[in-house]
This record gives sequence, structure tokens and C-alpha cells, in this order.
Amino acid sequence: MKAIITILLLLGTTVQADVYKTITPSGEVIYSDVRTSGARQMNVPEPQTYTPAPLPVTVIPQGEAEDDKKGPYDSFVIDSPVNDETIRNNLGNIEMLLTLEPELSAKDGHRIEYYVDDKVQGRKTVDLEKILVDVDRGEHMLSAAVLDRSGKVIISTAPVKVFMHRASIQHPNNPLNPANAPPPPPSAAP
Repeated sequence: MKAIITILLLLGTTVQADVYKTITPSGEVIYSDVRTSGARQMNVPEPQTYTPAPLPVTVIPQGEAEDDKKGPYDSFVIDSPVNDETIRNNLGNIEMLLTLEPELSAKDGHRIEYYVDDKVQGRKTVDLEKILVDVDRGEHMLSAAVLDRSGKVIISTAPVKVFMHRASIQHPNNPLNPANAPPPPPSAAP
């Protein structure tokens, strides 16, 4: 039964019908696959198709399979913030939360270093969370890396793009706006 249905479906895809165009006395244009009096046969071109170029085949040399361990850690990811997240914080604070599997080997001297736009943020730490302070307005790339005692990167996170929104210092209601500073005290005349 399945074979009969499959054959009927395949036959239906190869059928091509003639198309006819009729214009009624009121000016309405009607297209049909049935020839009527006064109908003209239309020449319907083949549909345009696109065949993508084949993807290149990558061969992983033996001994470099993806599941081979490159170090003591299986995964290291940024849980928060997520990629393309917009953060609204007038102090410019961003809380980064990380997940490292297995746990950080602090006894072996491993430490975590946090980065904003590839610039180190603070000291190396064993904490999987950090508040980045005074991050400027605009787009930034956040990342982190686990380093060994000598400072060599063992594993790093994929970068996460965030957008920091802060009130402008130039805003008239911002107390930090230089235009809102109190006037200088009057100078004493000699």
C-alpha cells in the first residue's frame, strides 16, 4: 500500500499542464488549465532553481578527534549574560556567571581571569562569578579563561557580545553633568 501511494505521489510531481489565459468582456483576466473559447495558451517558463555549492569535507586526522581531551576541563561557558543581551545599568556593572566542568582545580594553581574586549578585568580568582564595574556604554565582548600557575591558558569561554546602556553624563538631569555643578564661590576683592 505504501509503495502505491509513493508511486502516485511521484507521478503527480512530474505532471505538467498547459495554462490558458482568458479575458472576460468586463476585463477580468482568468488563468486556467482548461481550454475555453477565446483562451490563449500561455508559455510558462521552467521555475528558477538554485543548487548550493557542496560544503567542503573536513577530515580530522587520527589522534585529533573532537572528543579527545585537550586538558583537565570538559567545558567552560558564560551562563550570564547571554549573547546579544542588552544591559541597562547606570553604574556600568555587569554580573558574569560561569560554569566550569569539572570544578576548578585551585590546588593545582588554576585561576580564572575575566576579560572585557580582551582586556583583563581585575585579579585572577577562583570565583565563577564576578561583577564587572564601570563598563562604558556601547557594545562589548565578554570572555573568561582558566590559567595555570605559569599564566598559560588551559581553556577559555566563547566570547559573549553585550550592549551596555547607561544614562549619558551629558543628560541635563544627571547630577554628574558638569553643567549642573554649583557655581564657584565668589572671590573676595582685595
